[in-house]
Amino acid sequence: MKKIYFIFFFFLFYISYSQNRRKLDSLLTLSKNSPAKDTEAVKLYNTIAITFNKTNLDSSKFFCEKALVLSKRLKFKSGIANAYNSLGIYFRLTTGYDSALKYYTLASEIRKETGDKKAIITSQNNIAIIYSLQGNYNKAIDLHEKALALQKTIRDTIGAAYTCNYLANVFNYLADYEKALQYYEKARRIFEKRNNTTGLMQVYNNIGIVYGFIGNHDKAIEYYNLSLEVCEKTGDKKNATAALGNLGSAYQKKNEIELALKYYTQSLQAARSIGFTQAEAANLSSIGTVFQSKKDFVSALSNFKQVLQIHEKSGEKREIAQTNLRIGTLLLEQNKTDEAKACLDRSAAICKQLGVKDLLLENYSAFAGLYKRKKDFKKSYEYLGLYSELKDSVLNEEKSKNIALMQTRFDTEKKENEIASLTKDKAIGVLRESEQKANIRKQNIVLGISLTGVLLVLVLVFIILKGYRDKKKANSLLEEKNAAILAQKKILEEKNILVTDSIEYAKGIQETILPAIEEVLKWIPGCFIFYKPKDIVAGDFYWLKVGTKDEGRGASDDSVFLAACDCTGHGVPGAFMSMHSFYLLERIMKEKKLKSPAQILDELNFQMKDTLHQDKKDASAKYGIDMALIKIEKDTIEFAGARNALLVIKDKELTEIRADRIYIGGSKEKFTNNILQPEKGSMLYMFTDGYADQKGGKKSEKYFSTNFRELLKEISVFSPEEQKNKLESAFEEWRGSIEQIDDVLVIGVRI
Repeated sequence: MKKIYFIFFFFLFYISYSQNRRKLDSLLTLSKNSPAKDTEAVKLYNTIAITFNKTNLDSSKFFCEKALVLSKRLKFKSGIANAYNSLGIYFRLTTGYDSALKYYTLASEIRKETGDKKAIITSQNNIAIIYSLQGNYNKAIDLHEKALALQKTIRDTIGAAYTCNYLANVFNYLADYEKALQYYEKARRIFEKRNNTTGLMQVYNNIGIVYGFIGNHDKAIEYYNLSLEVCEKTGDKKNATAALGNLGSAYQKKNEIELALKYYTQSLQAARSIGFTQAEAANLSSIGTVFQSKKDFVSALSNFKQVLQIHEKSGEKREIAQTNLRIGTLLLEQNKTDEAKACLDRSAAICKQLGVKDLLLENYSAFAGLYKRKKDFKKSYEYLGLYSELKDSVLNEEKSKNIALMQTRFDTEKKENEIASLTKDKAIGVLRESEQKANIRKQNIVLGISLTGVLLVLVLVFIILKGYRDKKKANSLLEEKNAAILAQKKILEEKNILVTDSIEYAKGIQETILPAIEEVLKWIPGCFIFYKPKDIVAGDFYWLKVGTKDEGRGASDDSVFLAACDCTGHGVPGAFMSMHSFYLLERIMKEKKLKSPAQILDELNFQMKDTLHQDKKDASAKYGIDMALIKIEKDTIEFAGARNALLVIKDKELTEIRADRIYIGGSKEKFTNNILQPEKGSMLYMFTDGYADQKGGKKSEKYFSTNFRELLKEISVFSPEEQKNKLESAFEEWRGSIEQIDDVLVIGVRI
């Protein structure tokens, strides 16, 4: 779950003004009592509009429009520009970025006409902020740099500090944290020198956030504490709320939960004391996630419900969707599937309405888990499909965005290199001119010596220039090679992510179709399953089928089928075979309603050969399944095996029920059906070859079937759950640091 950083981050970094209710009331009273419709009225309307930006955006827009109408009637250019600027702020805060850009640009054009340099700088920074929000980082950097250059000409050092902060924000979005910190440090030095506490509080907080991004949480905590110290000295509770909340976030990431709760609670109290509902909701949500991680579901739910009430009151739809999602996943964790579904339905509906893909992606994942818990595997599979489709779309969007970010960083570095190159060329030119003047003076003293000196200097200059050009060319080639290597690395990383995500998705599908262990224990109480895939997905799988029904007579039996299956290969190829085999088994039981294990294996053998076309002479490879299948019906066990035997152990005495030496998908021979009635308390074992084939021990040799059978005899006297634990411990102890070589599956059933 994404952690929400608190207030004053990146583009919301503006100079804080004490906008209290008394000031607003006095301004409104002044506007009502002032009958004049002159430029002073325009200034008053614009001031009220700016004041309302913090409390009521609709009222802000109303006074902007009043100021604009009156300014145009009076032909008051400064008033028109300020009204356009305020409208730009309104649309930026309501995420109407195209409209914001339009009004900021109109304000900028008028301010250029009037020559108000400070106002021009404000417009340049405002337009740059919109470009950043739209992802046009090159234009944003260019405009901020122009604003910074103009501020230097008018010696506006405090303004330059804020512009440095804006530039740092852009580099943060480009993930160029080193450059971001450089600009934040420039801003910090100016704020400290000028004792600008407002700027210091916020730049300390921003530096802390950057260190948090790069994983240096101790350094982040250091800067959050610096911000908090300034807040406490100045009595600024709003900035203190941000610093305290970020301290909580940093300690939570360090897994220091009690400290995280302490700072979140302090931030919550500070937010409530000043009526800062946005920060109140953020803190309640963070505290809720802490309680959820501690499995204190009651406290977590209480916090999330308070968050939901705040967002519903303010009408923040995205936040309502996110909070419903959090409550839904929390309820799902408690297995309250019906309540969870109601919350997830509300969240998904809002996400679809707003087009919020990242939250909708989390919803689909939660729905898949919900329906898996409800044993509705069809719906779970459908939501996994929706999740996969949407994830591909999101990945493509992120890929395009990352390419744009890389291009922006490349263009920025190229521009800086060009500037550095021009500076070097200029320095060489100055050096050459100085040397020429020295040579002229020497020529006036001794002509012969001077001529020799000139020749020597020219040769020296030639060597220096040639060396410089060669070095520059070598550096250029090196930069090109590095860029190509980095680009290739990026492509490989992206492909690796896509492949891994696809395999992870396949794992989700495979886990969905496998019967849950709770389902197995429901029908076979004395059972354990030790299942350990080698890779993310597996070629081994187990299968459970309960009862069959005769549609003609309406009769049914209470038999249970259980199988241990080992498909050709492991990893992705094995997973394809296991999925194919699973659905063939399901189809056979649904359509054929076969009664004995041997009949099922015969039919599976036929359908496997048919679907994989393995009867063709030119088939280049043979694919199939080794399998052990039992039918449990009252006191009787029926067994059929394809190269995998059934072991029966009673009082540490082992009896092997041999399997047919043919695999499924190969021979046309029929399988043998074995019927046995083992004594009560006997253990039945079915397994694949992965356990016995695992290499380990001092000589890195196989465990072998003999040792495996001895192990089963030794552990057979324990409970099924203890047997599973002992099998797992013995396997890990034998394997040691050696890589697992195959999927492992062992099933035990106590009669």
